[in-house]
Amino acid sequence: MEAPKTNVESRPIIILNACPERGLRELRAKLLNQAGYYTSSACSSEEAITLALHLNCAVTLICHSFSLDERRFMRTRIQSVLPATKILLLKPEDSIDPEIVISSVRGSLRETLALDPAEVPSSHQELLNAT
Repeated sequence: MEAPKTNVESRPIIILNACPERGLRELRAKLLNQAGYYTSSACSSEEAITLALHLNCAVTLICHSFSLDERRFMRTRIQSVLPATKILLLKPEDSIDPEIVISSVRGSLRETLALDPAEVPSSHQELLNAT
């Protein structure tokens, strides 16, 4: 029996939102959901790594609220297993600005999904081009 074929257009774009501060994590999740992205949130570095590896996230946002060592550990661990996953290390001043968060995610997705815009599936075009 042949395995079902996967279609890039049918796969959701998942953004991992890692932040130890509940308020920031929930605000960021809401912003990303309103922009049309599926999110998964983590409150610890261990949870973030586990989710990233199981969900194969396109982008991982790592909040400034984690210690520098935790941020480095998450980035190193996730990229060692999933090198295509874009890691965004958020700065305090960028962390809750909706325009910066969304434009950073979109920029990362453009790099991840295709260098040639013609290769981006139609279901993902809206998420990349929305303002």
